[in-house]
Amino acid sequence: MIDLNLLDVIVRGAELTRADLVLEVGTGTGGLTTRLAEQAGAVLSIEIDRDFHELAKDSVADVEHIRLLHADALKNKNRLNPELFTQLEELRQIYKPRHIKLVSNLPYAVATPVISNLLMSDVQFERMVVTVQWEIAEKLTAAPGGNEFGALSVLVQTIADVEILRHVSPAAFWPRPAVESGIVRIWPRPAKRLLAPPQESARRHPEHPRRPARQGVGRRQARRSWLQGHRACRDAVDRPASAALRGIRPGRRQP
Repeated sequence: MIDLNLLDVIVRGAELTRADLVLEVGTGTGGLTTRLAEQAGAVLSIEIDRDFHELAKDSVADVEHIRLLHADALKNKNRLNPELFTQLEELRQIYKPRHIKLVSNLPYAVATPVISNLLMSDVQFERMVVTVQWEIAEKLTAAPGGNEFGALSVLVQTIADVEILRHVSPAAFWPRPAVESGIVRIWPRPAKRLLAPPQESARRHPEHPRRPARQGVGRRQARRSWLQGHRACRDAVDRPASAALRGIRPGRRQP
């Protein structure tokens, strides 16, 4: 995402404080990561692409309360990587956060399983603020009887409240994706979850967007090609944000 105003919309929607532990899925070049760290007590950011992971490491090297994880967020098509939960728990023990929040520009191809499985996990997320493909945003917020209402709508709305914060055009990204996006805020509701029937893995529930792998992976492949062809950019990417963060040394947070 290259529209800095939209990055600010995401961060404002998360309402971060030093008592928050943030999970970010899809570090990219670290632009959102550094903004999250400016306000949160700790950030765990996971990235599957080695080039982006290394670039982000350079950008946030001096920021103690950011932990970067080079791994796939998914163990397989339908389940999250257990290492994600291990790392999250380690940071929870260190920083003693009051809240855990998911704040991410989610890669299109993994948005549905990431949201669904995190909602059904034992981790109590206070909220999720995510950028997703517009088709998924419509499904998340669809009313019963509507054309977009389906399994994903039922699953998420059974245990959470959902709202769309902003419609995002392809021009907000570089390279531009072939589809539009939306910034969505999800509020998990413990009271709703208590009344909901037991849920199995997300593999039996939410549908993926049409052609998700082609659209989601394609956007990241284009970014990777740009990155590989412009190595000289490395020292310029995110340096202002990184410099602003240096010297931040948050202490442990009490719940």
